[in-house]
Amino acid sequence: MASPNRVRLSREERRREIVAAAREVFLVSGLQGARTREIARVAGVNEALIYQHFSSKDELFEVAVVSPLRDVVARVSAEARGLPPGTEALQRQITCDFVRSLLAALAESVSLLGVVLFADGEAGRAFYRSRVTAMLDTVADVVRSNLASWSHRDFDPDVVTRAIFGMCWGLAMDATFRGCELPLDTVAEAITGLVYEGLGIPGPGSPVE
Repeated sequence: MASPNRVRLSREERRREIVAAAREVFLVSGLQGARTREIARVAGVNEALIYQHFSSKDELFEVAVVSPLRDVVARVSAEARGLPPGTEALQRQITCDFVRSLLAALAESVSLLGVVLFADGEAGRAFYRSRVTAMLDTVADVVRSNLASWSHRDFDPDVVTRAIFGMCWGLAMDATFRGCELPLDTVAEAITGLVYEGLGIPGPGSPVE
């Protein structure tokens, strides 16, 4: 019987509690080794309650690990696809916001992603192809939809998209392994500057003209 002093959580609060417990278990055991009964134990709930919120362990994994990245990509796709000419300042701001959100999502999930990608080589490759590659391809398509709306050097959207992801991934890992906070605003602005000042065509009087 539950303790009379136990605080009753809302459905959304309980869901978040289960996701947090799942992150702990996935980090230790990986996707294949994790068991819902262990997730329930860490969350302090009955195992049956997990299935009131999630249809399977795989769905719980998606929500705990993949959804934060997918949500970032979905948002930038909605905001930035096919912007009209003359909106470079807006594009730059959207890019900076995207990079900041991507950094935050990776910083939260970098350890879990490392377990999933590197604990089992074949499973890691399958995960990367089915989840990460699809998200990067979506972002590259958004970049292509905006190529005509700003002056830039010739570049490959696929390469640039993956380079941005790689920078965010590397910086998230660096902060995680050094045990320090990642200054999201500063780092996002620095990466955005590398992209726009590096690919843009310098105007008259520019020191890099």
